Formats: sequence, C-alpha cells, structure tokens
Amino acid sequence: MKEERSGPATWVFLGTGAWLMLGFGIVLSLPVEDPEAPRLLLGLPLRTAVLFYGVGLAPAFVVPWLYARLFDAHTLGDDDLRRLHEASARVKAGTSGTGAPADGTGPAAVDPETGGPS
Repeated sequence: MKEERSGPATWVFLGTGAWLMLGFGIVLSLPVEDPEAPRLLLGLPLRTAVLFYGVGLAPAFVVPWLYARLFDAHTLGDDDLRRLHEASARVKAGTSGTGAPADGTGPAAVDPETGGPS
C-alpha cells in the first residue's frame, strides 16, 4: 500500500473548512441591511451573495478538483491489486498465507471460550 495518503487532501479540506467558517463569520458580522435599499453584490443582497458565492460555489469547485487531482494517488495500483488477488486466491485455497489452514484448525487456533490456544 502507498504511504502518506492524506498529505495535500488534509490541507485542502482543512482550508475548505476554514473558508466556510470565515464565510459564515462574515455573514453573521455584517450589519443589518435596509430592506428599502440593500447593498447588492452580483445582483444579490450582500449577505446572500456571500453565502451563495463564498460558502456555496467556492467549495463546489475546490472539492471536485481535489478529487480528480488525487484520484490516482489514493486508489489501488497494479501492485496492490496483484497482492489483493494473491491473498484472495490463498483464502479460496484454504490457507491464510502463514501455512495454517484458514478455518482456524491449525496451530494458531484459539479456543473461543477461554481465549487461549485450543
């Protein structure tokens, strides 16, 4: 298996969480608007625009981009699939890979009542 699987993904998800907290903080800290003449940003009242564009659309672009960028690094490679098929074949053949039968009757079998060797 590949080592260090969460490097850039961790930072992007933490950054996205911080971005969302900042967006909600901005919305909560804005003064009350005059309903007769609200300030508009791209055709929406300011609070709505911050929520829609900042909290809604920005993460909607970042998270799919991250998924596409890191897909190959976080999926099983050819070597991983080969080892998985070998392990599956050993289980189907009745051995666990250690030489003991997979059904638990070998020297490593554990008594279910006592928890010790049977």
